[in-house]
Amino acid sequence: MFEKLNIFKRKKPKEVNIFAVSDVGKERDHNEDAFLVNNKIGRDETIKTNISLNDKFVCAVADGMGGHAAGEVASEKTLTEIKNSIGQKKLKRLKKAKKIINKKLEDINELVLNMEYDDLNYKGMGTTLCGVYNYKKSDLFFFNVGDSRIYKYENNTLKQISKDHSQYQQAKDAGMDEEELKNIPRNMITNAVGGGIPNIFCDIDILTKKKNLKENDLFLICSDGLTDMVNDELIQKVLNSKKSIEEKGQSLVKKAKENGGKDNITIIIMEVKNKNN
Repeated sequence: MFEKLNIFKRKKPKEVNIFAVSDVGKERDHNEDAFLVNNKIGRDETIKTNISLNDKFVCAVADGMGGHAAGEVASEKTLTEIKNSIGQKKLKRLKKAKKIINKKLEDINELVLNMEYDDLNYKGMGTTLCGVYNYKKSDLFFFNVGDSRIYKYENNTLKQISKDHSQYQQAKDAGMDEEELKNIPRNMITNAVGGGIPNIFCDIDILTKKKNLKENDLFLICSDGLTDMVNDELIQKVLNSKKSIEEKGQSLVKKAKENGGKDNITIIIMEVKNKNN
């Protein structure tokens, strides 16, 4: 009898390698962006780590606004609240994830709005929020408020997963042609945590099913400091290279700066790997 061979059985990915970087850019004098990788909040720094897909974790980017120190406060406060709440929850099903995340973001929004009302230095402050949540055998969930973005890169193709909450996206959805869209500013957002917006809404959905993950799939979370300076075609080209995720992340920051670097640039790259490769 012939012994059964398992050479065609695909290994299930076991972990994600993660690289995060937040850079002030070329024109701003301070960095209002921040990132969250598991339990670490960063700004003006890089982080490289790996996390098991059997662990609970959150990765997110927040792009603060409001000028002076206000944007920094909004982005860091929001990520701290996410870390201490959603980052500690066991969200196994999408329905529960939507309920818990939406409720928490309403609470965070009220907190930031109250900070605005209590201190004139914080007037108008707010932040975008875009992230990924993982819990053991559950699917990967994403959540999005504003115009920071989540992309998925697989089979040499880049796809935007999140949808921008912006006047430009609304105009595009309404059927404006390319010539008309040139008159619509890309950075006017219609949704944020704080920012004087009382009725926050959040897109929450399945990013990918665990069973569909393949080794070398990539997920990119970024602020518009990258996407306003570097188009999707060039982002895809960089991600398609044989470089490490750290080199890819630094290359994207460099290209954003070479194209003007008009805003802060924050990037998280998550790379799916078979453990102990």
